[in-house]
Order: sequence, then C-alpha cells, then structure tokens
Amino acid sequence: MPEPARSSRAWPRAVAAIITAIAALSCGGENNPAAPRGAQAAATSSQTAASTDSMASLQTVPGLSGACYRVGPGSANAACGQAGSPQLVDEVDTAIDWLVQNRPQLFDKTQVSAPNTTLYKVVDTEGYLDGVAQVLRVIGVCAQRDPKDFPAYQRILAKTTNEASEAYDVLTSDGYVRRGNGSFVDLCRPASFPVQRPPDTPPPGSGCGTPYPPRVTRIVCTVHLRSPEYDTLDSTPLVGPDGAYCAAIGYTDGRSWCPVRMPGAPDRVACETWRIGTAIDTRRPGPTWTKGDNTYCTGLQSNGCQNSPDNQFQLRVSAGGPSKATAANGVSCTVTSGR
Repeated sequence: MPEPARSSRAWPRAVAAIITAIAALSCGGENNPAAPRGAQAAATSSQTAASTDSMASLQTVPGLSGACYRVGPGSANAACGQAGSPQLVDEVDTAIDWLVQNRPQLFDKTQVSAPNTTLYKVVDTEGYLDGVAQVLRVIGVCAQRDPKDFPAYQRILAKTTNEASEAYDVLTSDGYVRRGNGSFVDLCRPASFPVQRPPDTPPPGSGCGTPYPPRVTRIVCTVHLRSPEYDTLDSTPLVGPDGAYCAAIGYTDGRSWCPVRMPGAPDRVACETWRIGTAIDTRRPGPTWTKGDNTYCTGLQSNGCQNSPDNQFQLRVSAGGPSKATAANGVSCTVTSGR
C-alpha cells in the first residue's frame, strides 16, 4: 500500500526544535536529565499554570522530567478507545524522520514494506522504539513506550496536554516502520500516562502482566535429563504460600505454592525473569548456579558444571556432587545429580 500522506498542518516548531536538540540527543541529554533542569521546570510551571496540588502530584511519579514534567502525570482511570482524531501524527513522523537521517544504523534502507516509500526495515527494534520516544520528548512532546503493549511492545504513548493522550503503533509485526495516520491506534481521555505504579510491580515493558506474582520464596531443583556426557538439572521458582494468587493464575487444585505462571502462559518467562533476577556470573535472566564449593558454573566445565547455553534455569553437570541454584533475593535449592 502507498505511504500514508502527511497532515497538511504546519509543524515548524518540531522541525526547529529537533535541529537545535541534535547535540543534546547525541550527548544523551534526555536520558540523563540534570537535577537543576527539573527544578527549573518546576519553578516555571508553578509560576504559570500549575497549582500547588498538581505540583505535589508530580513528585509521585518517579523519573518524571522534561516535557512530561511540564505537562504532569496522567490518570490511572483514563478511558481509552475514545472517538476523536489524532493530533500528534506529524510529531511522531518528525521523530521517525530524525532517526532515519541521524541514526541510519537502526534501519535497512534496502528493504521497504511498500515500493517507493520510506517504510524501511528496522534492524534494531529497541533502539528504534526508544529513539522515537526520546526524540518526541526533545521536541516538547511527553512520550514513552506503552508498558501495557504486551507481547509486541511496539507502541508509543504521546501527549502535549492532560486532556488526552494518544497511542501510536510505529512498527509493523514483520519489523517495518509504520507511520502517518495509519500508526494511530488509540485515544485516552484524560491522558493515561505517566502514572504512579503500585509498589512491587514489574518495570514498564517487562512483559509481565497482571496479576503480578509475589516474591519468589522457594526454588525446586530436579534432575531433568540424563545423558552419557552430562546430566541436565532444572530449577523452577515458586511463590507462596498464597492460595489466592495460585487460583488467580489458573490452578484449581487448592495449592498454596505455585510457579509464577501456569505452563504455557505467554508471559511466564517475563514474570520469572522479573522475579528471579539475573545470574551473577552470566548476567542472564535466571538463577546463579554454583557447585558445592561455591564456585560458579561458568564457561568451560572446569569444575564439572556449565550453565545451559540457552536457558539460565538449567545446568549441565558432568561430575558428581551438589549443585545450587540461587535467586537474586537469596532463595536457593540444592540438587545432586548422582553421577
């Protein structure tokens, strides 16, 4: 299909701002806002439109800065799916244009989703999506990636007032740029973001949805597979005792200890990753595996154990003795393969 036409509405402010902001982006200015800038924005806002109450509410949203600080937090009770026309299509397209011109490594310009368009293949999905939100913030639009867009996680939320916010899907399912009016997918009234997240909830974009699993309190270790060369050990983090949570995720046998999700749940890996943490030695999501002498099972099997190359929850052991799996919060289990 042909590339969607741009709105005829003039957009000189964004173009001018993006030119002057190139240096700030290159230096990571928006990623690392200085405290005085936030204080200055707060003072300006209080002198113009923000009330004392609204300024106090800003402090409840960690990391609120720049354009989002000036506009203020959104509402957790926003109604989405509202009728209305998008107002920020040009701004989103401007952000994409800047990335195409200044960060060409994010794209394969030899591949397009339709002939004679700039709907390029994206080769660095995270860099592209983060970049769109970053550029929007630099040109004065409050923007972030949509934490509820699971599992695709390819939407950008944008607003310039708290009357409404808009969601844009800027990446197709097969990895090409999506832009123009066709990228607009949702309108929320009032603005739906950013909001204070309840304590002990996964970070935005983790992929772990509700109900959020409680802390891991047990790990079950087993000998999963045996082979002539090595045994494969497996570890499963459990939460509990919490019968209500186990029932909420689908267990009907009355258990009070359960995995963070049912087998096959689309966000099981994401929820386990959030709750188990990362291994100390490999920095991969999953437990840290050690032998009985507390040496890490990293690398060359010099001590008879080696982390599975594609699954940090599993361990390959070629020598006898105990092996231990430990979560980031210190919960652990020990198993002996019997070799």
